[in-house]
Amino acid sequence: MKKLMISMLAMAAMVSCTNEIEGPDQPQVNQNEPVEIKLNAGVGTITTKAPVNDLATPLNILFWRPADATEAAWGTGSSLFAKTAATSGVITFYTDAGRTTEAKQYYNADATKKSWLAGCYLGTATDPTMQNGVVEFTIDGQNDVMATDGASGIKTDGNGFSDFTFNHQLSKLKFTVAIKEGDDADKIKEVFGKVTEIAISEQNTDLKLTLAATPSLALATTPKTGQFTITPSLDITAAAELGNVLLYPDNALGKTGKPIKLVVKTENNTTGINVDVIIGDGSTGLAKNTLYNVTLTFSSSTISATAVLGTWSEGTGAGEVK
Repeated sequence: MKKLMISMLAMAAMVSCTNEIEGPDQPQVNQNEPVEIKLNAGVGTITTKAPVNDLATPLNILFWRPADATEAAWGTGSSLFAKTAATSGVITFYTDAGRTTEAKQYYNADATKKSWLAGCYLGTATDPTMQNGVVEFTIDGQNDVMATDGASGIKTDGNGFSDFTFNHQLSKLKFTVAIKEGDDADKIKEVFGKVTEIAISEQNTDLKLTLAATPSLALATTPKTGQFTITPSLDITAAAELGNVLLYPDNALGKTGKPIKLVVKTENNTTGINVDVIIGDGSTGLAKNTLYNVTLTFSSSTISATAVLGTWSEGTGAGEVK
């Protein structure tokens, strides 16, 4: 599983110079000086499956900061806009969604009061307002949603924030072509032409994410549904990758009574062919942080679908329609 890692280190600027404290042999933090919360981001080494692969492009991130206290009251606090710098991964806090005015964050001067933070990444979703640690937003099927557990730190040396892990909150479908064994590949191409569109219907689009000790993703206050579509325009050849879609992890979707509904269109079938996908034995639905490899197998007369869980977690699933 690919993870977006954020290291949060407490560092202090000395009054008489601009050098930063770098290690245990340096002078200790002066208890009367404010200590800035500084963040640095990096991407894990596994990069083959997750939508966020590197830091070449700056990422817009949101944080929630409850009041400094011995124990966090996650339902009250303030939201913080943040952004990673390209390549270096250095994170800067801002006062505005446009990320134009910096807003440095500091540990509490009283070392007995912990500073608390939890963060999330919402892809390219328009920056919404976070209230009471809850943010509502709309997904489009192409952008990842990740969130961290809540954590704390204090100003004293060695007790700042430790690493944060951004975990995937959505399910991912990856579509691949296969040709039925024994069938004539040229005949199949003649019958269908290129794959032009795959639509996943009846999908939840409006969600809410709650940041706390453990993040939770749910449907928005006013839920909405819609259709996610990819348009590959690819020839039907073995192992051709048609694209990916990210879905809300509805644990009922993919069960026997509630299949994942696809409509596959080709050059020679513009109306579309209905394909139902069932996960495993039909007793379990979609799970967050899980990749489903959906193989569309073409024969001269039908398309069948098989869903197998990928490297985010393990398992099997299948579905077919004629």
